[in-house]
Amino acid sequence: MADHEQIHIAGDHFLLTKVENTGAFLSMGDDWAPWTKTFWLHVVPSCMMLGLGIWLFLSNIPMRMALGLCCIIGGGVGNILDRIAYGSSTDFLYINIGFFKTGIFNFADVSITFGALFIIALQILKSEQKPQ
Repeated sequence: MADHEQIHIAGDHFLLTKVENTGAFLSMGDDWAPWTKTFWLHVVPSCMMLGLGIWLFLSNIPMRMALGLCCIIGGGVGNILDRIAYGSSTDFLYINIGFFKTGIFNFADVSITFGALFIIALQILKSEQKPQ
């Protein structure tokens, strides 16, 4: 698939389109200096994923929380490895359903988002179950 080529899966509602994202979320940091980009898009996320991984293995957290953390770590590591190996992560999914429109993203982003939302939902449900 060529860069920016589009394959319409469900009309204009679900598209596959290849974009090399040299930045982070929605190409943030795409125009940063190389050393800044290396620090914020390679070093900091790598340290965060390593820290989350260590915390996951050394603490006694509930299995549901571990699932959310594994999704975040897996997606984060996937994006970091792409950036280190190829200088960018390949984004290719776009959704446009009425008022719901996304930027172009990949499955690593889906995994990170799912993990974060899952952990947030667990915390909300946990706080609602506590007696007042």
